[in-house]
Amino acid sequence: MFAPERLVRVALVGRLVAQRPPDRSQQVAEGPLHRVGDVREVGLVERGLGHHRRLERARAAIGVGLPLRGEAEQRRHDLAEALALGERPDPDTDHLVRPVPERVGRPRRHPQVRARFDRPLAPVHRERRAPGEHLEPLLDARVDMCGRPLGPRPEDHLGTLPPVGELADGDPRDRVVDGPWRVAPVGVGIAHGTITGGDGMWISSTARRHPSRRPGVVPRNPLTPCPRRRRMARELPTPPEAGLVNALRFGTQTFRFLEGVQSRFEDAVSIPVAGGGSLVLVTNPSLVHDALSRPEDFPRVPAQGPSSMISEQGLVQSEGDLWRQQREVMGDAFAGPAVRSYGDTVGRRVEELTDEWRTALSGGDGPTTAADGGTAAAPTGGRRADPVSGELSLNLHREMTSMTFRVACEAILGETVGRGLADRFYEWMAVAGEEFEFDATTAAPEWLPTPVSAEFDDAANGVLTLAETMIERRRRQLADGTHDSMDMLTLLLLREDDPEVDYPPNQIRDEVATFLIAGHETTALSLSYTQSLLAWHPEIRARVREEVREVVGDETPAYEHYADLEYTGQVYAEALRLYPPAWAVFRRTTEPVELGDYRVPADAGVIMPQWSIHRDERYFDRPDEFDPSRWDDRRPEAVEAYFPFSVGPHACIGRQFALTGARMALAGIVREFDVDVPAHGLDDLRATPTLRPGDGVPSTVRFAE
Repeated sequence: MFAPERLVRVALVGRLVAQRPPDRSQQVAEGPLHRVGDVREVGLVERGLGHHRRLERARAAIGVGLPLRGEAEQRRHDLAEALALGERPDPDTDHLVRPVPERVGRPRRHPQVRARFDRPLAPVHRERRAPGEHLEPLLDARVDMCGRPLGPRPEDHLGTLPPVGELADGDPRDRVVDGPWRVAPVGVGIAHGTITGGDGMWISSTARRHPSRRPGVVPRNPLTPCPRRRRMARELPTPPEAGLVNALRFGTQTFRFLEGVQSRFEDAVSIPVAGGGSLVLVTNPSLVHDALSRPEDFPRVPAQGPSSMISEQGLVQSEGDLWRQQREVMGDAFAGPAVRSYGDTVGRRVEELTDEWRTALSGGDGPTTAADGGTAAAPTGGRRADPVSGELSLNLHREMTSMTFRVACEAILGETVGRGLADRFYEWMAVAGEEFEFDATTAAPEWLPTPVSAEFDDAANGVLTLAETMIERRRRQLADGTHDSMDMLTLLLLREDDPEVDYPPNQIRDEVATFLIAGHETTALSLSYTQSLLAWHPEIRARVREEVREVVGDETPAYEHYADLEYTGQVYAEALRLYPPAWAVFRRTTEPVELGDYRVPADAGVIMPQWSIHRDERYFDRPDEFDPSRWDDRRPEAVEAYFPFSVGPHACIGRQFALTGARMALAGIVREFDVDVPAHGLDDLRATPTLRPGDGVPSTVRFAE
């Protein structure tokens, strides 16, 4: 009889099957060391080993029964069953083990293992046992589910342990358990032996006990599976050129630089800049979605410098609780009935615009329109009619800005403005575009002084004055009961006295100023680029006209036509892919964070460019080709690499406004007119917070056939 404490503790790799020799007389003395490796089996060592290597026969109390196909879930179930039965190893029985997984190549040896013990093992005999018996010996192999050693047995420790069930000093997750037998789930680990992971395992009855855990202490729940090991984050790659050179190229040749980075780096790249910071350009749309879904890790860039002179905490700049509050307050102004009203407003305004073009082409001076606060003749805005050729020369971007600004004021703010104020606002935005244009100082440190031109100061004051005028007028209207539409400005003012709403100083003014700009600018830009593309592809324009005349006929375009203008919507979606007005999403980091497999440093500017991702051949076939048919069989919002309105919690709140208004505007213009743009019309695109044409979009308008 051999006492249980003389048993060789065994840690297993993979799924195990125990062996029992049929006849004890056939057994031979075992050495102190056994090996389990690739296709080898634990067994009785050959005869002829020296007496100095002989030990008494090992009591390998490991049962039979783990199925060869068993997985971790089955092993955990079987372990729980064995524990419930209270089974223990039989000290009178010898059982041997072989691992199931078969690996190619020699197993790695632990340094403590001497080469002279590397001997072939004798074959073993296999025997099946009754259900529930195969885990008996595992109760004595002291490893957890991850194969991590649990330390020596309590009886091997010379000190005293706390009472059973009480916490041991140190790790609060540890507890003391009763008895010498411990749960030993199948895994990789050691008890009284020394092993190697992977291809082989060494078991030594005389090896030094593992010191990694205190004696007598086991994990709170040894059946808990080992968590999946996380891949260590790596540093972002950097372009081969010097950091300062790349920063200058980003500021002066922005779109060319983005396309070069997109073609060379699959996921992201870090560009060192002056002052110790970095610019991180994300080129993988999956990482873009990941970053934009985590605003706490990748917050917005706060308003600073010239931009803070117009708005500091509007909806497009705010974060956290303030952003959530404002989104909830203004949400109803951008959903449901508001979208229908917006579409109808665009239809009426585009009809007014085409009436002006029709009058100018017919030799008239154009209608007189109501300006803000009075009546004035509408300025021509640079229109020049040629009665000989029957063409009207104009700045397409200016025309689209005037129309969309008046729409935004009416539909979002509940204010009616005239063409004169709309043209003035266009001039303010042209000045702001010059002020915000990227240049060699774009990637400069924040502490570097940023001078502001007198022209921009005047423009910023004009926007703020207009916002304050609208707010005061609405307050009077609400007090008199003369205004009943639930537009965004009204919703903001009605919640001023709500105890659950906390407006910082100038919050309503910031929101109005923000939407005076954001409510019209991107729509005006996208309509200008869409009509430029239609001018360069007359066959597509003809198909749009055919659809519009069939769906709308001679009526004013309205929201009811939206769903049937399907091909027109595809044209607009494709134009947004090639010329996204919001050409990049800008974020920052305040502390080191992980993005995919990469580590993004603190205080980095993070840029996620729609411009280059939308043109990447990895995600779009023939990416430089204007092809609305690519959206025949798929919805744009289902394409991960397509995000003209951004994604995540901070995605554009006016997305549906833009999609609806664009179909109405294109329908009203293309139905009656051919707008022609020269091939070089978009050669001078400028990188500002939006994608702006340098000197407008020169165009000629003539009646369609």
